[in-house]
Amino acid sequence: GSYSFALNAAWHLQVRADYQYRGEQRRVFSSNQAVTFSDGVVGEIPYGAEFQGGYDVVNASASLSNGPTIVRLYANNALNERPLIDTDLQYGVSRTTSIRPRTIGFEVRRQF
Repeated sequence: GSYSFALNAAWHLQVRADYQYRGEQRRVFSSNQAVTFSDGVVGEIPYGAEFQGGYDVVNASASLSNGPTIVRLYANNALNERPLIDTDLQYGVSRTTSIRPRTIGFEVRRQF
């Protein structure tokens, strides 16, 4: 959602927020993972990363503009969600990636 209005004859304010939801999803089609135990025995264990959990992302910003000048304050991933996007449990090493953590910033733009 976005809303914009004039504060006075020179300055305009725009506030914006967006929400994204991603539901749980299956990452692999097997519920088990092959392993080789320390004694050399090969077997299977439940695959801990079979499903990717759902998560929410909220971004918000407020911008003031005056002609070619824009001043903006923003917060991306405001809830600081840290979903496990991709998990690799192969070869005895666990590696996981996620989305960017909460990022709060301030920017000034000038068009020429």
